[in-house]
This record gives sequence, C-alpha cells and structure tokens, in this order.
Amino acid sequence: MDRMVLAGGPGGTVRRWELAGGGAARFWEAELLGGTVRVRAGRTGADDGTGWGVHPFGDPAVASTRLAGMIADQERQGYRPVGAAPAVGGPLPDEDTPTLPDHWRTLVVPRRGGRAQSPADWPDAAAVAVEDALIAGNRTAVQWVCRSERTDPELLEAARAYLHGAADPLGAACVAAMLPPVHLPHRTAGGDLVDAWTARHGLAFAARAAVESFGIDYRAADPDAHRTGLTRPNRFTRHLGEAQTALLRWTRHLLSIAGRPAYEEARAAVAELRTDTDRRALAAYLFPAETGWVDAALDEFPSRHGNDTQVRQRQVLSALGTAAQVARLGATPPHGYVWTPAVVATLADGVGTACVPLLAAALRVHVDGEAVRELADYLLEFPSDEAFAALLERAEDRHVGPVLRQAADRQPVRATRMLAAAARSGRPMAGHLLDRHLRTHADVLPAILAELDATTAAFVTALEAAGPPAPTAPPEALPAVLTAPPWERPRRPARPKALPGLFTDPEPELRWQDGERAAWADPGHADDRWDHPESTDWAVEAGRSFGTGSPGQVCRLLRLGPAEVLTPYLASWRPPAAHGDAQHLRPVLARYGTAALPAVLHTVRLLPGSASPLLLPVLDADAARLLAEGLTTLKSVRGTARSWLARHGTAGALLLVPDAVGRPGPARTAAERALRLVAADTGAGALVAAVAERFGPAVAGPVEELLAADPLVAALPARMPHLPDWADPSALPPLLLPDGSALSGQAVRRVLAMAALTRPRDPYPGLAQVAEVLRPQALAAFCWALFQEWRLAGMPAKEGWALHLLGEFGDDAVARGLTPVLCEWPGQGAHRRAVEGLDVLAALGTDTALRQLHALAQWVKFKGLRTRAQEKVAELADGLGLTPDRLADRLVPDLGPSPDGGRE
Repeated sequence: MDRMVLAGGPGGTVRRWELAGGGAARFWEAELLGGTVRVRAGRTGADDGTGWGVHPFGDPAVASTRLAGMIADQERQGYRPVGAAPAVGGPLPDEDTPTLPDHWRTLVVPRRGGRAQSPADWPDAAAVAVEDALIAGNRTAVQWVCRSERTDPELLEAARAYLHGAADPLGAACVAAMLPPVHLPHRTAGGDLVDAWTARHGLAFAARAAVESFGIDYRAADPDAHRTGLTRPNRFTRHLGEAQTALLRWTRHLLSIAGRPAYEEARAAVAELRTDTDRRALAAYLFPAETGWVDAALDEFPSRHGNDTQVRQRQVLSALGTAAQVARLGATPPHGYVWTPAVVATLADGVGTACVPLLAAALRVHVDGEAVRELADYLLEFPSDEAFAALLERAEDRHVGPVLRQAADRQPVRATRMLAAAARSGRPMAGHLLDRHLRTHADVLPAILAELDATTAAFVTALEAAGPPAPTAPPEALPAVLTAPPWERPRRPARPKALPGLFTDPEPELRWQDGERAAWADPGHADDRWDHPESTDWAVEAGRSFGTGSPGQVCRLLRLGPAEVLTPYLASWRPPAAHGDAQHLRPVLARYGTAALPAVLHTVRLLPGSASPLLLPVLDADAARLLAEGLTTLKSVRGTARSWLARHGTAGALLLVPDAVGRPGPARTAAERALRLVAADTGAGALVAAVAERFGPAVAGPVEELLAADPLVAALPARMPHLPDWADPSALPPLLLPDGSALSGQAVRRVLAMAALTRPRDPYPGLAQVAEVLRPQALAAFCWALFQEWRLAGMPAKEGWALHLLGEFGDDAVARGLTPVLCEWPGQGAHRRAVEGLDVLAALGTDTALRQLHALAQWVKFKGLRTRAQEKVAELADGLGLTPDRLADRLVPDLGPSPDGGRE
C-alpha cells in the first residue's frame, strides 16, 4: 500500500491558472486557508500582488468543495493550471509517489498515531464560557423546542438535567441540537460544543455525547424548523446525521491529541455504547486504530444507498486504515454521492493508493455528471495504473475527458504506455489522445521512450505524431487571409444605405413537400378515442376548450372536431407556453392551413427552439423574420432557419428584402445574413434580378452592394472571440500543403480564429481559401482532432463550432467516426448536440455520410434522434427530387452500415 505524502506546510499554497489566446493573456490564482478561500485574477504581466478576494466559508470541508467548483468553472472557460505539464526539455516528473494535495490537507480527519496532525488545542475553561453564552443567548429558542408537543419526554428530561448541571451525555447532545452552531449553513462551530463538554466533564463525556447525538433528529430540533421538537430519527429523516457530523469530527480531532489516560477512558466509555449497527459505525469512526471495531463495522457496511445509510458509509470509509479493510468492501463501491473531498482525503491519509479500486469502481457505475467529474478529480490525485485506466475507460465522457488530459500531463510516461496499449486494441479516442500526447511532449519524448519496454517504444516511434515536424510553408505559398487577416487590420464602420418604408405583403401560403402534409396530419399516437356524442354542441365545447383547455387538448379538439365550426375560433386563439405541446400544432396546421398560422406564429415566439420547425412549410413575411432573427441570435433555431431558406430560396429571401435595406439594427443584420445565405445557393446575380423584378432597380442596387461586400470583412463580428485553451495548435496534427510543408504556429492560430467564427452550415469565408492550398486529407484530420479536443474539454456549448466544422471539411473517415459518437450522445444528456451532428452528416454530403445518416434513421436506439434522422433523410431526398425510399435504394444497395460506424 502506497502512503500519500503530506505536501506543504501549515499555511495555504497559491495555485495559478493562465488563459492565453485571442487577446490579452490572463491569470487566475486561488489559495485555501482552512475554511477560507482567497482568489484573484488579472492580466498576465500586470501582476502587482494585490486584488485578493476573500471568501470565508468557515468549514474547511465546505471551503474545499467551493474551491473545487471555482476551479472547475475557470477550467471550463479555458484556464489551464500552471505547471500541469513537465517543463519543456526538463526532467520527467515523479509518477509513482502519491502526494496528498495541499487543498486536501485541511480536510483530513486525523487518526491517533497517524501522519496528519490536528490543529486542535486542548480545551480549557474558556470553552465552557462559550457554551454558557450560547445557552444564555438562545434560552427562549430552547424553551420553545422543549415545550413542543412533538418533544420526546425522555429527551426532554435529559436536556433539562444537563441544563441544571447534571453530567448527562444524552442531555448535552439534546441541548446542542437546539443551539445555532450545528444549524449554521456550514456548521462551523460544532467544535466549540465538543470543547466545552471536554473542559467541563472530560473527553470520555464528550465522546459519549457525540455518539448520543445521532439518536436525535437534529433537523427537527432546530428552533426554526417548520415542526420543531426533540424527537428520535428514523430511516426517513432527511439528511440523517449530517448536522451531528461536525460534533463527531471534532471529537476525533481531540482523541488524536489526547493523553493516554484520557484516550483509554474515552475508549472504554464508547465501548459500552456499541449496541447497534449505527453506533458500531460511530465507534469505528472515532477510534480507527481499533481494527476490531473497524472490522465489525465493515461486517455491517450497508450495501444499498439511502437517506439512512449515506452518513454511516462515510463514517466507515473514514475509519479504514489498511488495504485489507478496503478489499473487504468488494466490487460494489459506495454510491457516488457518498464520496466527498473530506472522505477521500481522510481515506487517502489512512490507506494511500489502496483506495483507488473503490473510486475507480464508483466512477465506472456512476452517471450523474457533476458527481462523475468529482470522482474523476479524486482519481487524478493518485498516480497509478489503476487510476489512469479508470479515467481512460471513460475518456469519451465529457466530464472525464478534461481530467484525463490533466492526468496525462502529470504522468507522461504512464500516459504514453497506457494510451499506446489502448490504441493498439483499436480504441479511437485512445489513438487521438496518444497522438496529442506525443505532440505536446515532443521535447521530452526521448526520455519517455527510454522508460518504455521495447515493443511499446517501437509502436510509439512508428507513429506519425512521434516523427520530426514538417518544414514550415513560406508566406508566399499562403493566401492573404493567413498572412494579413482582416481582423488584425483597422476596420471602418460600414455606412449602409437605408430605404425605410418598403413593404412586402403577399398572402401567406403553405408549400408542402410530397407526402409531408399527410405525415403532419397523422399525430403518430393512439389517443384518438372519440368521446363526444353526435348531439354535442360544438360551439359550447369549443368555448370551453379554447377558454380553459391546455394547448394539447385544444389541438386534439381541432384535429377531431368539425372544421367548419372550429375554424373561427382559431383567429383569436393564442396558446400559452407549454413545451410538450408545441408539436401538437403540426396536425392543426396540416388541416386548417393558413387559418392556423396566427396560433403557430404565437407559439414560435414563445418557444422558438422547439416550435420553429412548425414554420418549415410556411412562406410568410412574419415567419421569415422570426427565422432570420433566430439565425443570428438562437443556436436552437439556426438549423431550422437554414432549412427554411434552402427550401424556399429566392421566394423566402424576397420577404426579407424590406428589412435588409431598412434602418440599421438587429432586423437588418438578420435579413442581410439570410440574403447572403440564399445568394450562396442561387447566385448573387439571380437574387439581385429577382429583387429588381419585385421592387425595382432602386432597391436592387443596395442589395447588390450588400452581396458584393468583401465577405471576409462582412462576416467578422464586432469583437473576435477568445480562442479556448483546449484549441492548442501544438496538440493538433499539422496542416500540410501538397509539397509536404506545414502551416506555422501563427498561421494555425489564425485558422483556429476563423474556425471559431463558424456557424452551422455557414463557415467563415476565409476557410474556403485556406482549404484550397491544403491537402484535403490533412485538413479533415485536423478538423477531426479539433473535434476530439472539444469533446475532451467537456463539449463547451459556446464552442460547438468544432462540431460544425466537420460538415465543411470532413471526409468519409470523419463520417464513419462521427456516427457512433452520435449514437451515444443522447444517453449522455447531449440530445441536441446529436441532432446537430445529423446536420453535419448531411452537410458532408458524400454517399458514405448519407449512408451513415440513413443508418441512424433506421437503427439508432433513441427514438427522438431516430425521428430527427428520418426527417433529415426526407429533407435531403426532396432536395434531390427523390422519395426517401428511392434515396435509400440508391444509398444502400445491401444491408448498409451499422450504427457503430462499421463499413458496409
């Protein structure tokens, strides 16, 4: 069993993170000092040592947990810990000596004879005065609880006895339950009461009182509780035992520093209390050196997770002191919520790396996102093959990927060896991780290879990522967008010509695709039970349903009732927002046509993300404006907006011309963007001609100027986005030109800057110029590696461009690799991303990509994704003038690919 080394001294250690890319470099620093967290941030290079913000949490465990959350937030924004990777060209780090992190040291509950030292001082008379003051200052609240009709007579008698000076441990525990310290949000003052008990009656008394406290429902005894009173707990008591833990923890602190006589007296007192399962666990927690007591608690370790077992599991885990005791827990780990920083730190102090199997087993079975990230963070602190393997097993989990990258940086030799083994077994993500690892550690690669066995070293050496870098391409071989990018030059604000007062008001119409109206008219579920007799007064029924019914109920009435009676009610009906009911309007729109349009438009305004697909067959100015607005402001609408523009083309663009030449503002910006998209498909000349025919040459001129503007400048935002830390050029494969030369690091960063401007099916125009001078296969590999880095970073929402870039520059290998990822995403809480991935496959457009899309439409196990894939196939088929079945016949001459990405 490897013991963990205690790092640092009694004070805190300042830890630093840095962010660079896309603008001024910045730093963020944090320090944990007991129950207080200090943080500061600023620009790198402007560091004057000031600006510390202090966050007093009181309780060290709470402070450590809050600091971990702050760190996670910063790392999600792209900050990277300084010193996470070995120094360039420097010696390799020690990968075998586990070291207890600085921010865990204050969380360890020390054991007698252990290595962790308690900060406690032996209590004196001042502690008694603290308890007396607490009782005196809260006498009214104590009396209120005691007089409650819910108060247990036995507990009341014990509390009164202690208040009158009796040395009654149960009474002391009852009085403590009614005092503020144990009910504060962070329970910071529980130790004051234990100190008072010890100073007043001795440590044995304090230990008995701490154990007795678990026989009281502390939450019910809170004077501020809804139904207060001194009562006994039961298995359904919420947060059972959590308030009392502060008392128990500080008692263990005092036991670790007590003299032998006081310790033995307390041990004998607690031995008498070991009368049931819960108390035997409490005794083991207080006296972890008593191996017989710990073994007895392990015999009764709860196998199920529940409100009544969570605290007991934590107590037993904190008592373990040998690898043999850990092994007794077997292959079934405690539930993920049992693991807290304090529990892990205390267990690590007791058994070292022997706790890794428990943490690894918990990580394998847990599914909650934040808990998974916490478990991964715990394993990061244990340099061992088993811990690294557990992280690698869930490498594709967006909560584990960022932690695995840190583990690889901290343990470069272990990472190379284990990633190579996983890559040889055919795991795609392991292959990517190995390639990035070799690139980011190129300067220490010779030292790494010297530590590997001959077979692994030969495998690694043969990889392209381990080879010498390609020569740098000369500037004259590159397009101007890479040598003098427009975002690095001063830009003059445009002064667009405005033609206000222009209107277009054609009658709304519905343009259905073949079979689409019939498909929409079918609700697809079996709730069409007719429950209205022939004598129904439909006017009365309509008045009732339209007045008080839910949108779903009204839509059912509209679908099944007489249209000639119900149509007049549609003009004034405005459904309330109800996310589950938006798609109920599909059969209503199919049946009533434009009469249902006011209700549909109202619903789309309320629920643009889920309801905007209702507008796909609608050719109407209001619908066009809503979708154009969503194109620029709502990610959830962009895919639908592009589908609408592709479907209606010039006819849809003409509806937006008045806004595109109107007064500057959001509406004009949205319309201009929509017109550019349509012009990219139809040609600018054809669109300008259509505008001239509809509105005349006075309007066609400004539109022509709009479409003729430099696309590289017109597509730039007011402020360039910061590049995230995970988009590290050194971790990505080279962008090669046909002659074998590669883009420089600066040029790659400019490519990434353009990539960050990419929207679904709308890449920054300069990327096409770059693609013309690169090897297509190298660009596809670069985009795939960038996508994998995004996944490893946790798939940050604002950087989803890494996914959409695949649709522009991917190849058949990308299509085959992406499909199994899309199959898994809905089960990982990423359904929307999976739907966006369908658009990526459609944008790729190759036969292989379309086969993968068709396979998803047939076989993926998640119904929602399967339905969206079927809709996407139908949309593509319509664009080709085919039915979905004819398209399937063309794409899948045999059984086709399976959703796991295998070849046909």
